[in-house]
Amino acid sequence: MSFVAAAAFQWVNPKAWIMALGAITTYLPQQAGLPAVCILAVMLAVVNAPCVGAWAAFGVGLRRVLTAPSQLRAFNVTMAALLVLSLSPTLTQGTGRPSSVLVLHRGHQSPDSDIPVADVTPPAPPGRAPAPAAPVRPPSAPR
Repeated sequence: MSFVAAAAFQWVNPKAWIMALGAITTYLPQQAGLPAVCILAVMLAVVNAPCVGAWAAFGVGLRRVLTAPSQLRAFNVTMAALLVLSLSPTLTQGTGRPSSVLVLHRGHQSPDSDIPVADVTPPAPPGRAPAPAAPVRPPSAPR
């Protein structure tokens, strides 16, 4: 694939669209204009360039090491197993086993903020009733 073809491919790359939309909706205010979007794009490019360079260098190094088909197969199987293992917290969520769900303690609030933090708890294991939600104090309530 040529450089131009690879650059054109990014317009239909779903990972690139998800990353771009996620970054815009997360880091820019709702009324942000084109200058703010351009600044964000430059910041993402500055962060992305060394990451892509490291990824390419790693690939070149692996090409030199993985010369035999058996080595390549062992590497691919290992990487696939690690990928599935990395999904296990998501796949086991709600089964009573540890998961990667962020749990905020009830009543936790930043001391310098009037914004209450919602109670986020993992789903109850099967056969158990969920814990009652803690009331969220309105911002106007006295401390």
